[in-house]
Amino acid sequence: PLLPDWEVALPRGPQHLGFATMVELMDGWLVSFVYDNGMRQIGFNQYKEVVQPWQQVVFVDADGKIDVVGERDINPDFPDVHRSDWWLSPPLDVLATVPEASLDKGFNWPLPLRLSPQVNSLYLAAALVLALSTAVAWWWLRRARLSATRRGVWLASCALMGLPALLSLFLLEPRELAE
Repeated sequence: PLLPDWEVALPRGPQHLGFATMVELMDGWLVSFVYDNGMRQIGFNQYKEVVQPWQQVVFVDADGKIDVVGERDINPDFPDVHRSDWWLSPPLDVLATVPEASLDKGFNWPLPLRLSPQVNSLYLAAALVLALSTAVAWWWLRRARLSATRRGVWLASCALMGLPALLSLFLLEPRELAE
């Protein structure tokens, strides 16, 4: 008969564990651990660390002995830009992440606070979004009847906050129609 009680250590700890699946066989169990890329939901927040998704399958025999059957890296289907959203407005992401990460949510393991993943293409995307937002804001404001101070505040906010500031500019400073 199979042992009713056994335990398997998590191969890479609890962080980024997507799911564990167990299948009972005639002579033991197969247990599959899938670690995802760090973008799964935790409360209202996501891990900010992009890691390589990974899977390990172990066999637990009737005596509770554990053997690794196989391991594999799971290649992502989409580029990094599509799997993370902090680059749309890095300062707003920091403002949203720091208070959320500082709350005690009752986890029994420490969640590492990483404000942005270590992926160079995302930093390039963030810089391009901030530059493009500033350029479009300048184009939008070039004929507006605004004081130089107000125009400067809009351009600075678009340079710092990116797309959210640009969308606010579109809503709060509508263009005047040519007559």
